[in-house]
Amino acid sequence: MAHRQDPRNSGPGQAGGTAGAPWWASPGPLGGALLVAAGTGLFLWTLLRSPRTGQEDAVTLYQAARLAAIGLVLAGTALAARRRAPRSGGRKPPGSAAERR
Repeated sequence: MAHRQDPRNSGPGQAGGTAGAPWWASPGPLGGALLVAAGTGLFLWTLLRSPRTGQEDAVTLYQAARLAAIGLVLAGTALAARRRAPRSGGRKPPGSAAERR
């Protein structure tokens, strides 16, 4: 008998993230930093290895730049989302600022 999945628990946004988060938010800032490091490493490896044709190097450098750019976007959006998130559950302490002094 074939394995059936529940359609409510499958789909692009449901695989391990929170229910309201988009699929690309799950790697977070660490995943973004790893992609930037991988792109930088590929860039340096391409420049330091033995010379090949210009076309092969151009394609590899383009792929390295794409990895780094995607990593910067992932890390930046994850860090911006953390900065915008309320720290205390979105509730302000009772009373005005003048009363707390």
